[in-house]
Amino acid sequence: MEATRGTLATAIIVMISSSGCFFEPFSVGDEGRVEYAYADGLLGCLFGCSAEEPMAEGAHALVSIVNTEDLPPFTVSSDEPDVAVFTQDGVGSSHVHAEALSPGTARIVVRDPTTGEVIDRLPIRVHTVARIEIDAQTEDQPLTYLEETRFSIRPTAYDEEGEELVGVGGLTYEVSPVVDEYHRPSFFGLEQIGDAFAAILVGHNQEVAEFETSGTGEGDLRITARSGATLRVPIAVVSVEDVTRVELDTDSERDDDGRIRVDADAWAGDREISSPACSWSIDPASGPLHFDHTERDAAWLISDVEGGSATVRCSIGSADDTLVVTF
Repeated sequence: MEATRGTLATAIIVMISSSGCFFEPFSVGDEGRVEYAYADGLLGCLFGCSAEEPMAEGAHALVSIVNTEDLPPFTVSSDEPDVAVFTQDGVGSSHVHAEALSPGTARIVVRDPTTGEVIDRLPIRVHTVARIEIDAQTEDQPLTYLEETRFSIRPTAYDEEGEELVGVGGLTYEVSPVVDEYHRPSFFGLEQIGDAFAAILVGHNQEVAEFETSGTGEGDLRITARSGATLRVPIAVVSVEDVTRVELDTDSERDDDGRIRVDADAWAGDREISSPACSWSIDPASGPLHFDHTERDAAWLISDVEGGSATVRCSIGSADDTLVVTF
């Protein structure tokens, strides 16, 4: 997509993952010698992941060889390079970069480079994208944001049978009427998730489309797969002057650090605003209760004494709400 200047959103693609494949055993190759899985990070694979899910046509993924300590030095290749190609950083590297090119099944051929012996063959399926969904989609209203809001949308691709597909880079994004800038980072570069520690935690195999609003208006975010499957997501950007109502809420439960969380919701007419940006204040300002941490739509309070109370306020433009918090 050609990037042109506009007022609705700035789109940046970053790749992170949270596939949540708990209690799933590792996949095993055809010869039973190699264990492997999609690299979904510690948060997604506390109890093991597999590579059973198909990849999306046109997508990239990172596959981990799990039991390298049981193997001699090895190289990888594809037995069906028209379906998918596989590369690694160097001989014996446990990280295999997979690129899905067309529907079918390709095997990662794990080979001893010295003897030429095939150690194992690891099947990877590639399916065509038939449907795209996002968790935040609503049926009757656009996703609504304030100006200068950075927000993320995580699309999920499915095949014709409804099976969730793995991988990043198989989707394209267009925002109408226009966008200011469009950028897709290198798939295996650390810039897509911040740092190496983040990569260990969240993996590499699901993409997140990140936008930053820069003006008011309405438009469509269109997410398209190579197959032509398209999801239209209406998006509206409003100003703080359009905010008509703010509501604060808390369950009054203390977290492990002894804090109470207050959440804020906001509306512009009948449209609920995602991630509204509060200007937070507390009364009395010098009392026993004070803010431990604040974010756009949430604040955490802590008290120096038991039984202390204070009034918390969130203001957005001319709209505000207050809530009495008691420890």
